[in-house]
Amino acid sequence: MEGRLQDRWNPKGSLALSAYTCVQYVEGRRDIESAADILRLLGKREQVSHAMDKKRLSLKMVEAMVGGGYVGGED
Repeated sequence: MEGRLQDRWNPKGSLALSAYTCVQYVEGRRDIESAADILRLLGKREQVSHAMDKKRLSLKMVEAMVGGGYVGGED
């Protein structure tokens, strides 16, 4: 059971980026559609054991923040 818990999606890992996205919207630097897309992307559950390692999650965050969205990498 302990091994399974380590593979779960941890929403606290994206809390800072979620807050930053909301601040950008409130300050008028991001429109509601792109903010919603980023938050939706961060909340999306995937196969955590493979797709959510730290390097790939960082890539998703960077691509989402520059407005390109995340299209995924070749596995």
